[in-house]
Amino acid sequence: MVLGDGRLRAAVVADVGAGLRLPATVVVAVPPAGEALRALELTGPGSARRTVPVRSAPAPFACDGFGFGGRFPGRPSAAPPVALAGAPVEVAATATHRLHAAHAADGRLCLALDRAPATETDCGVLPRETRFTPLSVLPEDGTVFTPVPARVATAEVVLSDGTTQRVPTAPPGPYAGTYAASSRFVRFSPPAKVAVAGVRLLAADGRLLGVASTFEHHPLL
Repeated sequence: MVLGDGRLRAAVVADVGAGLRLPATVVVAVPPAGEALRALELTGPGSARRTVPVRSAPAPFACDGFGFGGRFPGRPSAAPPVALAGAPVEVAATATHRLHAAHAADGRLCLALDRAPATETDCGVLPRETRFTPLSVLPEDGTVFTPVPARVATAEVVLSDGTTQRVPTAPPGPYAGTYAASSRFVRFSPPAKVAVAGVRLLAADGRLLGVASTFEHHPLL
C-alpha cells in the first residue's frame, strides 16, 4: 500500500471467497496509526503492476443499525421512527457489545447495537441468499454484525493480520418476529488494532455458503 507521503508498506492478502467459483481475493490494507492511505499497488501474474487509488468506504455501511443508515455513534439520526410490534430483546453479544432485535409492525427485522432499534434505518428484510451479505460495522472499534439465514452455522472471520477466527452464529433466542425460525446472527468484535477484512459464512458441515463484507457493491468479491 502507498501511504500519504509516498512510502510503501506491505498489505495482507486474504482469499475469503475460495469455493464460490468467483474471484474473491481481498486485499487488506491497514495503515499505521495517524497515516493516510493513498493507493494500493497490486502485482499480478508475470509481475505486472497496477496502482489503484483508494476511495473511502461508503458511509451507509458504517453504522450501528441493521438498515445500513442507523445512528452513527455520537450523531443523532434523521430517520423517522419505526413502529414496533413488540419490545426489543437481546439476541447476541460480544465481549463489549450487545445486539438487540425487534419485530417491526410491517414484519421487518430491526437490529441495533447497544440500544433498542428505533428508526426506519434500523430495519430490513432478512436476505435469502448468502453469496453476498453486507455487514454493518461500528466505526468506534470495528465490531461487525448482520443477520443471516438459519443454514449459516459458523462465521469464519478473516482479520487484517491474516489470521482467522471461527465464531458460531447466534440463534434468535427471545426474538419471536417474522424471521424467528429462519434467522441467526453474526457478531464479532476484533482485537485492538486489528480490522475485519471479511467473513466466510459456513454451513454446519463446513461448506462455504457465501462471503460477508463491509464494502458497498462488494469490491472484494
